[in-house]
Amino acid sequence: MSKPCLIKLGFPASWLFAITLALSLILSVVASPLLIARQNTVVAPDNVASGPYQLTVHGIVLAVILFVCGIFLLFFGYRNFRITMFLIGFYVFSNVSWIILTNAEPAGTYGSFRLTILLVVSLGVGLIAGLFLACCFHLGLWLLGAYGGYILGLWILAWQSNGVIQQRWGQGLFLALMALAGFILTFFFERATVIFFTSLIGAYSIIFALDIFLNTGFIQSAQYFLDTNSNHKTVYVVNWRVYAMLAALIVLTLIGVAVQYALSRRAANASWTSRYGYGGRYRRGNAAAVEPAAPTKRRWFF
Repeated sequence: MSKPCLIKLGFPASWLFAITLALSLILSVVASPLLIARQNTVVAPDNVASGPYQLTVHGIVLAVILFVCGIFLLFFGYRNFRITMFLIGFYVFSNVSWIILTNAEPAGTYGSFRLTILLVVSLGVGLIAGLFLACCFHLGLWLLGAYGGYILGLWILAWQSNGVIQQRWGQGLFLALMALAGFILTFFFERATVIFFTSLIGAYSIIFALDIFLNTGFIQSAQYFLDTNSNHKTVYVVNWRVYAMLAALIVLTLIGVAVQYALSRRAANASWTSRYGYGGRYRRGNAAAVEPAAPTKRRWFF
């Protein structure tokens, strides 16, 4: 007879989640006067490739948030799925908001508060969406699969200057197909995809945060593939430093997979096709542990 137990948000995970939220809000509020004060002196991200690189307060705020969230996803994404669902919603909709704002930006830009608008709106939308997905289990799982496939697609495209696929429409189609593949995989290998994709997303987040300080050119890959606005002149050129960051990303991902697997050993009767968050060691809820007679019925909400 298997020995079921319930998922528990222990002291470290609960406090890490609280620290992540508090850090995001505190940094956004405290940095607001600095963000406004430096609007007329910064170099916009789109022009970094053609002008001197200047580390802005916007970049520091974003880097800290991405690094803290990335560490959590890389090592603890599988064990604490409610927090993971929040972070996936935060990542996905912050990303979508940035893409919409950037590609819809007029020739005159958003004015002197451009960088603040991009940062605050994206983080605000992501925070609201993350809180919603924390209560919407299956939608969050499917978005995790789709977003993980999308991130893997960005990593593949980044191995060549201006993309492994040169055509803009081809790049968009490839990212869409990768997202669809990740989405489909969650239906057959939930546990495997959750461990791999949380590690991948966490590693990408950490490398992205580090590149804000190191300026190797890695960040320009995401800007180039996702920003199709003709008013922006983003350039992506691969060099040995970008190759090093791409290699470090996959190495960090594999380390995360190994650590998460070690921390989340499966029950004796579990398989890679088992449902994430159901039955065995990772049964949902806070009720007393019971031996399920049959797989738990899927529900949209907790």
